[in-house]
Amino acid sequence: MELFLFKHQEYERLYNCTNLVIDSIPIENRRLTIEALINLILGIIYFLLYLPCLYSIWKQHWKNDCYTILLYIGIVDLVALLIIGFLHPILALQGAVFCSYPTLIFFAGTLANFVWVAESSANLHKIRDIKGQQGFNLMETIINKMILSRKI
Repeated sequence: MELFLFKHQEYERLYNCTNLVIDSIPIENRRLTIEALINLILGIIYFLLYLPCLYSIWKQHWKNDCYTILLYIGIVDLVALLIIGFLHPILALQGAVFCSYPTLIFFAGTLANFVWVAESSANLHKIRDIKGQQGFNLMETIINKMILSRKI
């Protein structure tokens, strides 16, 4: 995202599509019709199942901290479903690749990554709430291992 926003020339150099011909692979080979339809149908089902659950949490339990975290996780899940359950199948039905819609696909990928991080951090918070100090120690250990594995 930093390259796209602040060093756009470098982004264009690294992610340009000038030497690529999208149609070098026939559209029939790029379309994933069956997978896209399955993904779209499941996305619709999951989305419709999420709505009454989130409404129930919001209407009846929103003052409870644990349910507030669950509501947040549910909203984040809905955002993820918009990407992986609707946008991805539509692009797959079109046979789109990165060079077809570079900005859209870049931002969708960035948003998907953000949603994953937001969901993971909320789940770590939920562990801490459920397990108390023991959960906090577990969360601290996990974060330390993640930091050490990045070799910062």
